[in-house]
Amino acid sequence: MLLLNPLPAAEPLSPERFVRATAAWIDGATNETAKWDIGAVLSAVADAAGPDLVRRILMQLPLGYDMLFGRPTSL
Repeated sequence: MLLLNPLPAAEPLSPERFVRATAAWIDGATNETAKWDIGAVLSAVADAAGPDLVRRILMQLPLGYDMLFGRPTSL
């Protein structure tokens, strides 16, 4: 439902705020379960999109989203 009717953010969300906002949208979710769910979806998207497109997407997002995509840029 969220993807069909998204509310625009007033400012870019940090990964932490994105996780908290997602947890608030999912009944019974905690920040940890939301992070797990987000990571599962975004890592599948990253696998399907390929490294070049994922790099371009991550360049448009605030720092830290690489971890949610399962593609840490620094260790």
